[in-house]
Amino acid sequence: MAKLIITAMSWLAWSQVSLAQDNMQDTAVPPVSSGGSAMTWLIGACFIIGTLVVAFKPAKRSNLQ
Repeated sequence: MAKLIITAMSWLAWSQVSLAQDNMQDTAVPPVSSGGSAMTWLIGACFIIGTLVVAFKPAKRSNLQ
């Protein structure tokens, strides 16, 4: 009896997955741009430089003298 219940529950679980996959095919996929613009690269570079400055800034409470 337990094997029958487990089998029925697994079939129900897999049917939900297949229904979700069928509904996903109706949506349109937005086009992906082939390259980045210069402004995107500039913003990314500024973000990385700012992150590195904050990461390697000496601590105010360090007593290295």
